[in-house]
Amino acid sequence: MTFNSSSRRPPRLVVRTLVATSAAIGLVLVAVFVVLSMDARNRIAGTTAENLDTAQRAFADLEQRRQQEVLIRLNAMAASRRPSGGAMPARATRGRFRMAAPVSEYSACRVASLRLRTGW
Repeated sequence: MTFNSSSRRPPRLVVRTLVATSAAIGLVLVAVFVVLSMDARNRIAGTTAENLDTAQRAFADLEQRRQQEVLIRLNAMAASRRPSGGAMPARATRGRFRMAAPVSEYSACRVASLRLRTGW
């Protein structure tokens, strides 16, 4: 039996078909992978945006409540008008201490309340 070199080669049509089929399957898999990656990225971005928005709303509500509580306290302090030994800073003048005018607690509370209300 004599073997020709042409009998050892597989038929060209079979090789071409296998290459074309493998390439098509590879392209389909790459396309599916790309689509799934983009979908996952979009889902993650949407979920992250929702979480950030929810957290921002929660912190805004918390800050608003805190500001309201501070305003209530300041207004209560201003309404009481009881000086609690107001601040009296001392200033040095030629070796002697002179007492400055006492700071009214009422006026300090009103200024703080005004600043909180106006965001000043």
